[in-house]
Amino acid sequence: MSFFFTNCPDICPTTMWDLKELQNLMREKGIADDRYIVLSVTLDPEYDTDERINHYKELFEISNPNWLFLRGSIEETKKFTRYFNFYYEKNEDGFVTHSTSMYIVDSNDYIRAHHDMAIGKKRVNIEEIANHLESLIK
Repeated sequence: MSFFFTNCPDICPTTMWDLKELQNLMREKGIADDRYIVLSVTLDPEYDTDERINHYKELFEISNPNWLFLRGSIEETKKFTRYFNFYYEKNEDGFVTHSTSMYIVDSNDYIRAHHDMAIGKKRVNIEEIANHLESLIK
């Protein structure tokens, strides 16, 4: 589970590419797409309309049915991020600053692991995430 916003200049798009690679790695490990869900939740529901999110998905060629993009109200987003102890703030210029954690959540809604988003030259550790997911699936 990750958070994003569509006009993010660096961390979010790089993380999206890495999560696409994660899906490829899971297939290489023989784990079908229907065994897990990738969830991306927008931090900027005012700007990130359904149309913008769909365009964002197209830019990254994301069409897998197990990759869900969610958009709630501002209040729902605040409540949801608090559950994960995830910090974000939208400034008066419309730019969003945010934490850089991603989460593995099991089928009982328990957070089982934290992982870092892509930051600068440090990419997402997709091998570690794949191993965590694999251990929950088996």
